Amino acid sequence: MSNNSALVYDTAKLRELASTIDAKLKLFLDHVSDMEAKINELETSGVWTGEAYKSFQSYCKTFITTEVSTIKEEMLKWIDSINNTADDGDDNTKANQNLFAV
Repeated sequence: MSNNSALVYDTAKLRELASTIDAKLKLFLDHVSDMEAKINELETSGVWTGEAYKSFQSYCKTFITTEVSTIKEEMLKWIDSINNTADDGDDNTKANQNLFAV
């Protein structure tokens, strides 16, 4: 629509945005898993062992459990919210169409 004051929403683009965020989140989590595997390899390969390694490994596990999990949960809420907004937009469009149906 060319009228700048009109409410315009494109629910397909909202769903596309949610899908893009979801794909990026999955990629991020895959990288975190890869990082965890590399951290574990340090010990199993004998590259780094001992108390310093255990402390580092513990810090990383705590960081992933707290910070990364928080990021994941927050992003999942955003994805749900965007999808719910798209659903509401579709419902609103259907309701408006019914109001003006001939």
